[in-house]
Amino acid sequence: MFKLDLLFNHNLNTMKQFILLPFFTLLIFTNYSFGQQSVNNDDCNGAFPLTVAADESSAFLFIGTTIGATASIVPTTVCSGSWFGDDVWYEFTTDSIVPQNGVTIKVKPILNSPFQGLGMAVYTSCDSAATYINCFSQNGSLDSMSLPFLQTNTNYKIRVWSGGGVTTNSGAYNIIVYENAFNPNLPLDVVLWGDSTGQGDFNGGMNGWTSIVDSVSANSTDNWVWEADAQANGMFRQNIIESPTAYNGAMLFDADFMTTSVNLNPPQPYPQHTAELLSPIIDCTNMPPLSVKFYQSYQALNGDCYFSYSINGGNTFSTPININEDIGGNEGTPEPSIKRFYLPDANESSIVQLKFTADMDFYNWIIDDVQLVEKERNNVALVKDFIAIAPTYAMPETSVDTIRFLANVTNTGVNNATNVVATVNVVRD
Repeated sequence: MFKLDLLFNHNLNTMKQFILLPFFTLLIFTNYSFGQQSVNNDDCNGAFPLTVAADESSAFLFIGTTIGATASIVPTTVCSGSWFGDDVWYEFTTDSIVPQNGVTIKVKPILNSPFQGLGMAVYTSCDSAATYINCFSQNGSLDSMSLPFLQTNTNYKIRVWSGGGVTTNSGAYNIIVYENAFNPNLPLDVVLWGDSTGQGDFNGGMNGWTSIVDSVSANSTDNWVWEADAQANGMFRQNIIESPTAYNGAMLFDADFMTTSVNLNPPQPYPQHTAELLSPIIDCTNMPPLSVKFYQSYQALNGDCYFSYSINGGNTFSTPININEDIGGNEGTPEPSIKRFYLPDANESSIVQLKFTADMDFYNWIIDDVQLVEKERNNVALVKDFIAIAPTYAMPETSVDTIRFLANVTNTGVNNATNVVATVNVVRD
């Protein structure tokens, strides 16, 4: 009886396997077969339309694949050397009202699909010279891209490929697009200057800003220029700034272009380019304590970016702040990158002037949407690069020592900060 039960259960389990296995195989085959059709969107002009959902939970899972796809010839600019060899295309279009907080594009590999690493780029044109708004190419980890600022009545082209290899990771996936939720942690700024005159957002031109070549610069042609498409033009970097009004132009210091437009193979040390971007004179009297806020895109090799301001019409300026000293060579700022600095005593002056100084050999610095905003009432933060953590993750049991933590905390808000507590969590992984 015992043996018969075992035999019967074994046969029953085997029968279940035979019943379920064909169904499971059919399911996988169906997914891949449906996705296989997506090679019809092998090129930008054949992009498949996607629907923008209100949130991630309600987004329609569009099944796609990179299997059988070939590298697109246009657009030619992409942030991958060869992995985009199996790229495919999707698109969505905005109307006169865009999602206030932008959208997220997310790719989810289908179960058992070899598609693991992900590459993605977004454009607003299929032109050969079109440059991506944002782009990444990874061998794993990243699965989505956020576009926090969208233009009205614009068609966005999404390029997707399997990262980590040219075709070795080709496979099936789901792709969705959904609106970003409002982030309550983002401050709602009270804008005091720069939001309506066109001077702060460079709407259609420099609008009273001037470029001054630094006296120590070896090249008198070094200049900040207004760029209608908010995009760099150098041989090695063609990044575009992600700012709310990038569509109406931005200010660009393109050291890459200054060098490579003259000499494609410049000798080292590379030529250094330096210039100042000066704002119009701004009347800040009767304003509350204020800060400057601006969007930037910085691609670095060797050089520095500085901000300073004057409360006496440009006769003297404050000590320059090195804005991007944390960005290493051949690295760049995240997108979007927003900076803000408190301007002591500026609200007591009628002749305030802002200054951005670029000093670099490669690559570029783009500035847009410069605003003077009311200083935050409450803003306590850790000072970057002044945090000491545990010197080691483990100690011998016979030599246990005290672990010390240290952090520099700053209050950049108007109000006095009371009852401030710094907390450290020690987690056993």
